[in-house]
Amino acid sequence: MTLKTRTKVPHGSPLFPDRPRFSSEEITKRQTEQEIFAQRCREIFHQVYPELVQKYHNWFIYVDTGFWVALANKNDNYHEAAKKSLSQYNEPLITTWCVVTETCYFLQSRRGVGASITFLNAMSEGLFQIFEIKDHHIPKIKELMNKLGVASRRPRTYLTSDFYNLVVEMDNPYIL
Repeated sequence: MTLKTRTKVPHGSPLFPDRPRFSSEEITKRQTEQEIFAQRCREIFHQVYPELVQKYHNWFIYVDTGFWVALANKNDNYHEAAKKSLSQYNEPLITTWCVVTETCYFLQSRRGVGASITFLNAMSEGLFQIFEIKDHHIPKIKELMNKLGVASRRPRTYLTSDFYNLVVEMDNPYIL
């Protein structure tokens, strides 16, 4: 039997030291490219949004962890965009228990336990709905995990398949 020893990685050191690090210029370039692409996507969506809402009823907005974390942190780069999005749309917000758990973890580790409690209070006050995973969803989640795992070299998680199952089950989400 081989004993595994744990080595503590010093704070701020790379997780994968054998991989080359991106230069600050490369990081800035990639961030800029992502922001330009996101802006183009938002512009297109805002053009087709009114027509889609009229054509398809019962829309909801799927909210993922990044949105909640940005909304809770005034120093986050996406805080203002999250606030604007929240006030811009009238559709109900929906998320999953996986997202609630992940959001509480990030809020507590970055902003303290009070931020997690505030988030949970918003949930109990009905700010958003929780998509409940039922027994009949499990075969579809397994199917999606298998398809997504085969289609990509990156492993897919339960959270990813939980989201896709929500999309398949609910129809017509807009994702924040």
